[in-house]
Amino acid sequence: MSVAVRDQLLDRLDTLRGQAGRLFPPHSLRDSFATSHLMAGKEAGWVSMMLGHASEQTTLRYYYKWVRQAAANPLANEAE
Repeated sequence: MSVAVRDQLLDRLDTLRGQAGRLFPPHSLRDSFATSHLMAGKEAGWVSMMLGHASEQTTLRYYYKWVRQAAANPLANEAE
């Protein structure tokens, strides 16, 4: 991703955050992307590459716990 594209995305996220009236950290998009793809069965190596992690182990270290918790209680997010 180029610096210009990144800056445009961050500007848009700031606008959306202001419209929503609450904190919406850009990293939450990254977390949602990784968690949803891992839960859908994508290989950790692919997710790791998409996130730009140096290794698959980095991806698993950060996201495995969330994926495991979501799999154990799939209806938890629907109640919110």
